[in-house]
Amino acid sequence: MTGFHRRTVTRRSIVKGLGVAGVGMAATASLTSKSFAQTKPPIKLSFWTYENPETRPWLHKRIKLFMEQNPNVQIDFQWFTFGDLGKKISVGFATGTAPDGFVSQDWFMPIWLAKGLLAPLDVQRLGYSSYDRFIGDYAKEKRIELINMVWQANNLKGYVTEMEATAMLKLAKDWNVEKELVELVLK
Repeated sequence: MTGFHRRTVTRRSIVKGLGVAGVGMAATASLTSKSFAQTKPPIKLSFWTYENPETRPWLHKRIKLFMEQNPNVQIDFQWFTFGDLGKKISVGFATGTAPDGFVSQDWFMPIWLAKGLLAPLDVQRLGYSSYDRFIGDYAKEKRIELINMVWQANNLKGYVTEMEATAMLKLAKDWNVEKELVELVLK
């Protein structure tokens, strides 16, 4: 077999060949008459909360921002009276019509958690790098006002349990209003 030279195949020659092939494919792809973009499929979600003039606008703002950043996502945002929301969610769980997300009263949570009906909030999916950034986007005055409402509500019954006090201190620390809570308590 004269004229036939046996070449040794090396990793370098394979990578070089793949590189040349890749450049050729990229160059010819731009010459085609049609190009197809990958689009995200539309997603429809529902989100329920209770009628509260303090928190509803804040939630609505975040939902609108999320939809602006994710144009393929449509969120049906609804609110109900405080007394009706828990019932509507419970009926929704029973009938398969519960919303995809909601803000509700905490006394229902242990039941829903025990039945595996809930998942924790992932603030990164809302565009925040951490829980601190998520909370930090909520005005400090509002955080103080809300924690004061909780403190006042606990005082209406005439006492605050150790568990309630511990939870409020932890929340105040997480919300960066610990000093303000102490000032409210000492009034």
